[in-house]
Amino acid sequence: MNDVKERSFKRVYLITGDDPWLRHGFLSRLLQAASGEDTLNRMDVTGSDMSLPEMRAFTDTMPFFAERRVLVIEESGLFRVRQKKGESLEADDVSEGKDTPESDEKEDASKEEASDAYQKWLKTLPETALVIFVETKADGRSALYKLISRTGSVTVTERPKKAEELRRFAMNLIGKSRLKITQAAFDLLMERLPLDYGTAETEIEKLISSCLEKGSIQSEDVEEMLIPRLEDKVFDLVERVSSGDRRGALRCYYDLVALRTSSLLVLTLIGKEFVRLMNVQEMAVKGLSDREIMTNMSFSKEWLSEKYRRAAQRFRKGQLLKAASRETELELAVKSGNLSENAAVEMLILSMTEGTKDPRR
Repeated sequence: MNDVKERSFKRVYLITGDDPWLRHGFLSRLLQAASGEDTLNRMDVTGSDMSLPEMRAFTDTMPFFAERRVLVIEESGLFRVRQKKGESLEADDVSEGKDTPESDEKEDASKEEASDAYQKWLKTLPETALVIFVETKADGRSALYKLISRTGSVTVTERPKKAEELRRFAMNLIGKSRLKITQAAFDLLMERLPLDYGTAETEIEKLISSCLEKGSIQSEDVEEMLIPRLEDKVFDLVERVSSGDRRGALRCYYDLVALRTSSLLVLTLIGKEFVRLMNVQEMAVKGLSDREIMTNMSFSKEWLSEKYRRAAQRFRKGQLLKAASRETELELAVKSGNLSENAAVEMLILSMTEGTKDPRR
């Protein structure tokens, strides 16, 4: 954000995007540059307690021994676009309980009216006022968004979409620490880091702190400090199944149980992994590249395509469909009370490794 470097500020800003760490990072830097530690001339509101007359009164008042009055408005909900009849709902709207566009019609009309009022207000902001909107979601088609784009500044923050973005982020943090890291340790770190800058930064700083005295980061350090995600553990289990390692697969399952993971959840996640592998297997047979597979499967990291393709190749044609169907049968048996959760997982692992050579034997 050049305004922070040059300390030349516009009157209104919008900071939006799906990464909370980046969103509030931009906000903190902007506030520090614009008002420092001054809280007397600052006002913070959220969508639930916004009052336009109060906010207008605040921004119209001359600052007290300062250059400007700063108003921060978070999650106003003013940047939505009214749903058109017949237009499909987004997944997030469904999860929030918005069943139909008609059910939101009154709310959308109210937001539209409020947006008009806010536009009129923002156009008349005095030079001593600075207004910052912070929104998780902001539709670029909304009138308020377009106004701020023209007269102020819009900053869009996003979670890393590609592994390379996260790699650069991680290398930058490790480089600042002056610690050395082996390639194997870095590869393992990338496998375990989530696609979330905030959480990734916390995990990397935790790793760096534990290795400062020894001066380097080894694979065992990553193993010790970064716990694999649940989905990664389940994938490891499925990989054991794919290679016929029955004992290894059961050991992965018992490790999950020891971590108090629900057996039914493990069963469901195994089923999802079988379906993913089946889809990847079909795409690989059709000759799709890893990049095309990544796009079609909505994988968040590029190397996941190759990882899933290699695992899928170990299953015979039709074996994954059989596995997914078997998981569904067992899950229904559990939910109907005819089978225990633990027995269902064990039966699935045993049936999928039956007749295969266990490399551990």
